[in-house]
Amino acid sequence: MGRFFYVFMISALLLLVGCEKNSKTTGTLSLSFEASYAGLALQFLDGYPATDQYAIQFTKSDFYLSDISVVSAQGEEIILSDIEFINVTDAYSGSHTPIRLSFAGIPTGNYTQLKFGYGVSPYLNNTLPKDYATDHPLSRTSHYWDQWNSYIFSKLEG
Repeated sequence: MGRFFYVFMISALLLLVGCEKNSKTTGTLSLSFEASYAGLALQFLDGYPATDQYAIQFTKSDFYLSDISVVSAQGEEIILSDIEFINVTDAYSGSHTPIRLSFAGIPTGNYTQLKFGYGVSPYLNNTLPKDYATDHPLSRTSHYWDQWNSYIFSKLEG
């Protein structure tokens, strides 16, 4: 019995040493997107001069951002999100509130780069909307083109 007790105590001490409290602090990174045309806040359905004779009106704008990450001064890359959907149309319907993405739990430190892809990464583009829960950015069937077996990376309509 005594031998079992000592083995148990040594195991428990090793477990406690291995579970040392993480002293790293973390923070939040917020990205803000604002839509503009010719330096003015974008207003859907307003006419903007495109040529001397024609104006352009925007009715829809949205896009995907993929592989969002930050790179530390030491070169360590921290992935924040594999995919995000930015819906300018919904955000700017009746207001000019910037679109914000927030990422929590990022270790504090010096970061030299913010990286992201415009559109859907090749890996995720090989999936289907049915592969995702309804609240996932890639669950939108309106942004998947069956004939091309591809997501629609961006929509700009006017």
